[in-house]
Parts: sequence; structure tokens; C-alpha cells
Amino acid sequence: PAVAAPPPKVSSPPPKASSPQRKASPAPRKPTPVAPPPVATAAPAAAPASGPAAGHTGGTSVQVGSYPDRAAATAALAKLAGGQAHTLEAATVSGRTWYRAVVSGFASGEAAGRYCEALKAKGGVCFVRR
Repeated sequence: PAVAAPPPKVSSPPPKASSPQRKASPAPRKPTPVAPPPVATAAPAAAPASGPAAGHTGGTSVQVGSYPDRAAATAALAKLAGGQAHTLEAATVSGRTWYRAVVSGFASGEAAGRYCEALKAKGGVCFVRR
């Protein structure tokens, strides 16, 4: 009678000497954005910038920037408004106050879009708010 061979022995590698474990480095911090996202909890409206508008009264407008200080937002509006109604809006984003520079008083959404596209063609940034 034939005898079956015993199954081969499987050996596991010897345990390694314990070595101190390195702690993983914390993930790098993300840079703080220059401009906040458009969605935020609005703070009470800031006093309007000097110009033809007493404030944003609704309708279509163009946000031309968001700045961490009122002086920078006012300076941006002085350069960009070009006779259009304009204002500053204060908004609190992640515990910081930002001043949104807003140009308004457009006859239509298309007119606001043309204003924004012309600004972008000159290297500016903006978006139409409805």
C-alpha cells in the first residue's frame, strides 16, 4: 500500500526586534484663502462706499472682490465702479470680517454680465450676483 507523504511544514519568519515607532507628521496646514467663498453668514451691512449708491437694493450686481480691510475694498471700488452704483458689504467668514466690493445698478443681468466680462478681460476677477 502507498503511503501519502505528510504535508510540507510552513514556517513563519522570525519576529523582528521591536523598534520604536515613529509618529506620523501632522498634515500640512492649508493656506488661508485670499478671497472667501461666496456663501457666508452675512454681518450687518457696512456703511456704503462713497458713490452714487446708498447701498445694494437688490437686483443684479457684480462682486468685484472681497478684502480683509475696509480701506482696500474702498480703493478697489474707487478704481472699478466707473459711475455705477457701488457699496461695501461686511460678511463674517470663519470668524473673520471681510468687506465685499459690490457694483450694482445694472439695467439687466446681461448688462452686469458684460461689465464682469470686460473686467475679466482686463485681468480682474468678479462674478455676477442675482
